[in-house]
Amino acid sequence: MHCRLNLFLLLLCLLCTGCRRELPSPEPSPATVRSARAEEDSARFLELIRRLDFLLEGEDWQDPTEIDRVYLTQWYLRQWLLFQGEDGEFSTEPLTEPDRGLLLPQEELEAAVEESFGLSADWLRQENPTYRPDEAGYHPAGAAGNPRRTAIDLLSVQEEDGLLTLTFTLEGAAGQPLQTKALTVRTDTPSPRYQSLLTLN
Repeated sequence: MHCRLNLFLLLLCLLCTGCRRELPSPEPSPATVRSARAEEDSARFLELIRRLDFLLEGEDWQDPTEIDRVYLTQWYLRQWLLFQGEDGEFSTEPLTEPDRGLLLPQEELEAAVEESFGLSADWLRQENPTYRPDEAGYHPAGAAGNPRRTAIDLLSVQEEDGLLTLTFTLEGAAGQPLQTKALTVRTDTPSPRYQSLLTLN
């Protein structure tokens, strides 16, 4: 009798064990989700600002056509270096031609400028001393320089009708006060497209 009872209890335990289900992991609280999204958005906005690189420190422009074409050639060169570099080492060998210096292929440069600023290849080639039609490319004017390490603080973000406005402070040169700037970026295009950069103080 005792053996049958023990066997019954053993089978019951096994059945109960098999019926157990793992409890689902607790979902993150809405506050945690909002905080994570805010951090991701902030990082994305700062990256949009930093991508302008040395153009942040230049003259204001209310339309990308006001940017010097030579500056756009130099901007692409620096972007290429920043994205191609590995472990902080920048290499330009793939674009270097003997006795001619650095040549930036026109297809790649023009596509990057059009994607980021909405400027056509025809516009970029006009009166641009860095453009070499016989070589199908652009020769940058001077060295690329070092990557910018300027401190940027994001102050506010507004987005309406596909237009993103980022207000931020930019660290000035030694002894110079902080600059407050507003950058507008179109977000209703396949990729973000810079529209204007204005100094507010």
